[in-house]
Amino acid sequence: MDDRVRLVIETGFNGGHSAAAFLAASPDVRVVSFDIERWDYVREAKALIDELFPGRHTLIFGDSRLTVPEFSRANRTVSADIAFIDGGHFDDVPWSDATNLLNILRPGGLLVLDDIDYPDVGQAWKRLQAEGLVDGLGSCEAQERPWAVARKPK
Repeated sequence: MDDRVRLVIETGFNGGHSAAAFLAASPDVRVVSFDIERWDYVREAKALIDELFPGRHTLIFGDSRLTVPEFSRANRTVSADIAFIDGGHFDDVPWSDATNLLNILRPGGLLVLDDIDYPDVGQAWKRLQAEGLVDGLGSCEAQERPWAVARKPK
């Protein structure tokens, strides 16, 4: 099996920093981002991403609890290599984002949750492991903004 990363899906585009990092990693990478568009600068960041990485980024606006499942239904053959969660940090959003992105993530693909120090994000991380939805690979909690990474079971 070819383990090269070709498609990254993420919740929480915001200023486009993560999308830019993924796109800069390889000319073969495409990114699909979901963002609620809370801030005015999001569209400016999208324009810059399109200028730097033309044709390789898609940004879908709206509540990820709705837009990710809609995307999944409309793109049943799409299979992402990495799912990066850095969207809503409260209530059911982290859990919803994780479970919805897992539907798009290929078996063996990586799921990354940023900011697991937020209680609802940390709870989603623990629940994903407890329910066997992911194989936890570990977390990096020594940094100011801790994150965790897991693999979708094959």
